[in-house]
Amino acid sequence: MHGRLLLTLILLTLILPLSSMTVWPAESTSQTTASLCVIDPRLEMSLSEFDESSRKPTSAILQFAAELSPAQIARAERNGICFVRRAGEVVHVGRVYSVRLMDKSALDTAGSLGLVHASSGDKQFFPSLLSSVPATEAPTVWSSLKVSGVPLRGTGSRVAVIDTGAAWLHPAFWRVTTEAVDVIQSGGRFYADLNGNAVTDTGEGPIRHIDVSDYGVINTLNEYLFIDTGDDGQFDYAEGDRWLAGVDSDSNGIITLPGEDVVVLGEPKIAALYDQMTSSVYLRGTNLTSLALSVGDTKGHGTHVASTVAGGQIGYTSMLGMAPDADLIIIRSSLTSAEILDAISFAVSQGADVINMSFSSFIGFLDGTDIEDIAINEAFRTWGVLSTLAAGNLGGTSKHARFSVPQESEESAVLSVSSPPSGSFLNILWNSEDSDEAIRLVSPSDEIVDLGSFASHHGVAFEVNTDDLKAYVFPSTSVRGTNRLVVQVVTGSHLWKSGSWDVVVSNPSGKPVVVDMYAWDTYWSGTNMRFSTKVDNEHTVSSPATADLGIAVGSCDDGGSSISSSSGRGPRIDGVFKPTVAAPGQGITAANTSLSKLWQSLSGTSMASPHVAGLLALLGQALNGSPGWRGLSALFQGAGRNGVHYSPPVSDWGYGAINALGSARLLVPLATHGGISDWAGVDTVHQDPLDPSLPSSLDIRAIRFYPTVSSLSVAVSLTDIADFSGTNELRIDWDTDSNSTTGQSGVDLRLTLTGGVMEVLRWSGSAFEPAPLGSGFWNSSTSVFVWVEKTADMFGNLSVSTRAPGYSPADTTPVLEVEDVWRPLIGVVTVTPLTEAIFVSAEVVDTDSSSQSLSIGWSVVDGAMAVLESGMTTGSRNSSFSVTRRVSTHGQRSVLFNVTDGDDYLYIPPVFLLATSTAVRITDASLDSDTIVVGPFVSTSITGRVVVEGYEWVSSVTVAIRSNNSYWLNFTLTGTEGVYPFKISSAGFAEGQYTVFAVVVTAEGESIVEAFGILTVVRDNTVLFLIGLGVVGVIVIFSVRTRLASKTTSEAIK
Repeated sequence: MHGRLLLTLILLTLILPLSSMTVWPAESTSQTTASLCVIDPRLEMSLSEFDESSRKPTSAILQFAAELSPAQIARAERNGICFVRRAGEVVHVGRVYSVRLMDKSALDTAGSLGLVHASSGDKQFFPSLLSSVPATEAPTVWSSLKVSGVPLRGTGSRVAVIDTGAAWLHPAFWRVTTEAVDVIQSGGRFYADLNGNAVTDTGEGPIRHIDVSDYGVINTLNEYLFIDTGDDGQFDYAEGDRWLAGVDSDSNGIITLPGEDVVVLGEPKIAALYDQMTSSVYLRGTNLTSLALSVGDTKGHGTHVASTVAGGQIGYTSMLGMAPDADLIIIRSSLTSAEILDAISFAVSQGADVINMSFSSFIGFLDGTDIEDIAINEAFRTWGVLSTLAAGNLGGTSKHARFSVPQESEESAVLSVSSPPSGSFLNILWNSEDSDEAIRLVSPSDEIVDLGSFASHHGVAFEVNTDDLKAYVFPSTSVRGTNRLVVQVVTGSHLWKSGSWDVVVSNPSGKPVVVDMYAWDTYWSGTNMRFSTKVDNEHTVSSPATADLGIAVGSCDDGGSSISSSSGRGPRIDGVFKPTVAAPGQGITAANTSLSKLWQSLSGTSMASPHVAGLLALLGQALNGSPGWRGLSALFQGAGRNGVHYSPPVSDWGYGAINALGSARLLVPLATHGGISDWAGVDTVHQDPLDPSLPSSLDIRAIRFYPTVSSLSVAVSLTDIADFSGTNELRIDWDTDSNSTTGQSGVDLRLTLTGGVMEVLRWSGSAFEPAPLGSGFWNSSTSVFVWVEKTADMFGNLSVSTRAPGYSPADTTPVLEVEDVWRPLIGVVTVTPLTEAIFVSAEVVDTDSSSQSLSIGWSVVDGAMAVLESGMTTGSRNSSFSVTRRVSTHGQRSVLFNVTDGDDYLYIPPVFLLATSTAVRITDASLDSDTIVVGPFVSTSITGRVVVEGYEWVSSVTVAIRSNNSYWLNFTLTGTEGVYPFKISSAGFAEGQYTVFAVVVTAEGESIVEAFGILTVVRDNTVLFLIGLGVVGVIVIFSVRTRLASKTTSEAIK
């Protein structure tokens, strides 16, 4: 009886569960950086593959929440982070630092220092004048506009060129340092009489020039002379050879020796030369001498770009850059991420006002958050340094595909592959709320390469190894919520089978998603990887031109009438307008690296971008410093040639083709007592042909208006010398309110100039009477200029007439409209974080609009550019508001501005509200094992962790497990500094498959739900079977023993 009771208890124990479901706190583990920042999977893979034997550190770029103090840098270095230094100074741009790492553990300390993002420093970028510069109207700026009496030619501005270097000995990079020097002829040769003694001395010749047999005649269009001290026919700086330019005294375009003089080009325009290949820095006036002869440009790209910015000497050659008097800072680079950051840092340290970067990459997020993009933003927001950036040459190359994937559906694009070289990649980008989209590739032989659900990877790189594809896969998510999955062939063993591949994206749930795909085979015009379906020519602007505050430059023809077919088009993948402007980029002739052939012709957005850099150097001079927000918005608002200015910007031109005169005129006030050339950039509102029947001093030929908030200036050009000092009269009748029922036939104000006296009269109702308004006039050659004080809202219409005895009137213009002609500019934008809110302000500058006519609109947007809140300020030049320091569940927040004066609009690109993310997102969620075993006496637990960025704003984190029949089990987690480990008892889980979700709820009640794993539960009854066997054995033994005992008893009785 007791034996049977024991067996019953054993069987009940096997049938009933041991306990109800329980969540146990996971054992505490050492905190990893993944809990504190986003680590680029490419960097993570590089660190995991670190070869201890080689001891070669990994290049990385770290973005922190704020600039580090010396103590924090020292602390990080004690823990294994090696900060890159140049001349003893740590290389950084604001919060972004260049470092070297030996292993991932070194980042643990960096997490406690406010590390936001860790990225690879090895991402590779690719380098992406005779008629082009005049087409921008830059020569008119040089000759007509002045600031403090100095012509606007770039004087005082510094432009950095990060590129393949520059042939710094090229004559285009040298300045005139002497007055005109006589040329002496001796023995059929020519010498420069440098000391003025009329004798041919050592070091004065003979004079030669490049690749021209006639040594006595050169063309000022594109040729230079040089003193050949070694008399070997070659320019040799180390021997004392120096460049010369000819003085074309008879302006025939030809220098004839010895009849015309020369000048010495004795000072380099290059203020600093940084060779990253050798970590050498050469400074003008110090060691930029024969010591730097080995530093040049083997590619030729950087030399061409630099000369487009600031090449040549005005008055001595036609081969001129946009800002010939600007200084250059040349950085010779191999263009990896780490070197680009170092170059930006160097440029800032050398006082750069503008940085040009004519290179591109498509391996990033392309939403303005790549680490290079952030560094560009930092340079502008911290130091006011603007960057001009080539938009890339992906237009018309079939290297971009775009399509929408509806909910519970899938879409695909066909990628044509033909023996792609190492480094080729496919970059897939999209923005979604749940990140459960899955990617698979179908090869030409129908092999399916399943890359799985994006959420299941959570930024962990992995390798694909199939018959048709062997490659690395890098998944990651930007701070704006853009998901990125890069498939790249990197090593020698990698392969991508040639043929047509289907790239399939499935969207099992949530909202529809828009997918952008980019194929790159290391060449702009390469055909190794191209799309044959879903091809999209827009959204092809490259990084770093995608930077929020960077100037993305497209390429157009010289005339500004057609955009280049290869030029990258916008908008950015998140809808932000790009490119910013377009500039000449077709067949641009500029400096060559060879001194035996001084010029070469190149095309592309790489050639367009330096035109804009040079223009910004002119605008910087106009503002007596860096261009800043006013220079940036003047570039926008002045763009447009042939009368075409786009507002809002369009996807191929941005605001339009650059117009140096239009942009500079917005910043340079009208000079008083100047001539008509000082009115360059002011539109002519009326032109009239010669009238032979009138006295030439009364014949009106052209009228121009220059309105400001407080005055109106009028330029009247005549056929002959303007003279109103006697009986001749100039009269201006002004209908200030455009109302014909007021004044005398609408005329409210009359200005008269006669007998050398200016008079302002106002209609009193019965007569014109003197008005207490300031006024003045001056004459210059055939033009007379008058000005009169006005109120801000006075525009209306006016007519101009000339009068004299016997001519009443002599000449009269039609009624001309006085318009608001100057577009509004942004003076400054500030974003100031406070304890509970973020204070944002913007100031508008408008030459001729009153405050009452201005409106400043603003919007706060999330990472997907969806508007979270907005507002508008009217009747003021300033707008300020506070934004609550709330959390976003969909990417970091930014602020956008748009400004109007009622006629023209200005759109300002996104500005991040905070340096650190205010977004809550799941940066990692994983199961330690996707299979668990349940059964009698089996105690396998479900373990893993969820990592949350922005955990400070989280109210709860939950793991939710859903069975196939949609039964949910929820488990609330606890964690430390964003790491939420879990250990869940498997008791009670039936055999089958379960979907595992991470659920994060913010303090404001918003939820993020992300599926991150499929859990397979397997039932193991082995123990039960063994116990069953044991029970059966016990029963058998017990039965046998009973029978034996019974038999023995029976025999005993017998």
